[in-house]
Amino acid sequence: MQICEKELCCGCSACEAVCPKEAVTMTADSEGFLRPVVDAERCVDCGLCQKKCPVNTKAPEVAKAAFAAYSKDSDIRKRSSSGGIFASLAKKIIDDGGAVFGAGFDENMKVCHYCAETEKDLYGLMGSKYVQSDMGDTYKKMAELLREGRTVLFTGSPCQVAGARNLFGENDRLYLMDFICHGVPTPLIWEKYLRDNFTKVTNASFRDKNRGWEEFSMRVESENGEYNCSRYTDPYIRMFLANVTLRPSCYSCGWKDPNFCADITVGDFWGVSKINPAWNDNKGTSVVIIRTEQGEKLLDILKNDCFLAETDEKKSVSSNGMYSYCTPMPDNRDVFFRMLKDDAPFAELKDKFGKPLPGAEIIKVRIKNRIKMCLGAIARLKRK
Repeated sequence: MQICEKELCCGCSACEAVCPKEAVTMTADSEGFLRPVVDAERCVDCGLCQKKCPVNTKAPEVAKAAFAAYSKDSDIRKRSSSGGIFASLAKKIIDDGGAVFGAGFDENMKVCHYCAETEKDLYGLMGSKYVQSDMGDTYKKMAELLREGRTVLFTGSPCQVAGARNLFGENDRLYLMDFICHGVPTPLIWEKYLRDNFTKVTNASFRDKNRGWEEFSMRVESENGEYNCSRYTDPYIRMFLANVTLRPSCYSCGWKDPNFCADITVGDFWGVSKINPAWNDNKGTSVVIIRTEQGEKLLDILKNDCFLAETDEKKSVSSNGMYSYCTPMPDNRDVFFRMLKDDAPFAELKDKFGKPLPGAEIIKVRIKNRIKMCLGAIARLKRK
């Protein structure tokens, strides 16, 4: 049985979760991406996997309101990729006895979805993970908690959220949060990056703010010490931004504006200085887009702990093309994956696909960022 068109499969795992005969297993393909494999002997052709597959069924939620936002808690904001909105919401959900699902690292630095029920567990879910996560038994655990009457916040890529929406439908105790997504890299390149460059990695951040939000960096903690490299020069980030490492479905993603399925969408408010320089202090500002009544409830939760300023939806995402458009597939993607399958050393992949931004370009970007910061500081002084 073919659940959906192969190139459109997003790996959300909804098909595996819904199968009553456990006939569907998510298995890594030759590029390292998880795909459903159907056991013909177990399958009874009930069609549930096809019905719940988000590729085959779309139920978009249109935008109701948009906000510039960031957490008033400086620690949360520092640990987060942009404004700390996810962590602010998640902390409230956990404090009220609920549970939160998101992407974090396991003991082997593999990116997996897991459940946080304490504030300590929540720390591992904070920050972007530029690797496709393994859903594992996430949906099963969510179903158990909802049956118990617990409140659940699920966060994931737009396709993962679409899968959750199809599985659970409307539920007053379930909140769905997605994010503006560039695309999901194969776990194979993440494993190679760590294996070829570090020893006994204990933690990593794809969006470290040591150099500020505008110039985030890759930080890896390992037996070798602490590595911290700007997004302009780190080879893993450079390959990610060059689009060569992404899942095939990312190049024809079905969950761009207006097809988001979440209650609330968050993302980096790139271009915030064009709208209001005072909202950008280079510590991270999020755009928050409310889509449903459930999303309005989440907004109400945020009001006391976050800075919120209503803004125009279209203007707020005008500098973040991934909100409306799919990532373009580069001509050299096939070459990249051929080298990856042949186990080429990371150094070779780096030289071919992960070259740093030229020095002159870095200087230009830094000058531009400095000007934005100065304008923001002036605007904040005037506001006082």
